[in-house]
Amino acid sequence: MLYNEKVPYVIRYSDPLGYVEVIWNGSLTVEQLNTGLDQLLNVLKAKQAKLLLVDISNFSSTGPEAQAWVKDFYLQGLQNHSIERIARVVDPHAFGQALLNNMLLLLQSQSSFSFCLSNFTDRGEALEWLLREVPA
Repeated sequence: MLYNEKVPYVIRYSDPLGYVEVIWNGSLTVEQLNTGLDQLLNVLKAKQAKLLLVDISNFSSTGPEAQAWVKDFYLQGLQNHSIERIARVVDPHAFGQALLNNMLLLLQSQSSFSFCLSNFTDRGEALEWLLREVPA
């Protein structure tokens, strides 16, 4: 497990499962978000993870600059890794859902993404979906 006291996130991984999770808490500056996402990409590469859980249920919304960085760099960076499925745990409130819907529309418009993405409001359901066996 990796934890950075200056950035409110935790990254955990399980080598046998090919699983990585990141839990975001509170609000972050653009620089903190970029640092955390860069570290996550490094862990994904080092562990050759196929499954990623991103828990943003306690994460405060970021501004347009951070959203643009996520869209332009981070999501494209995921393409260079072995990720097959991403489960996101989100806050069930309306504003969070609106932001989520915008991100889903973006992802759907990008046909080049090679991973499945699903969103959940319950962590248990997200883990169940993520860890279930996928038929060959």
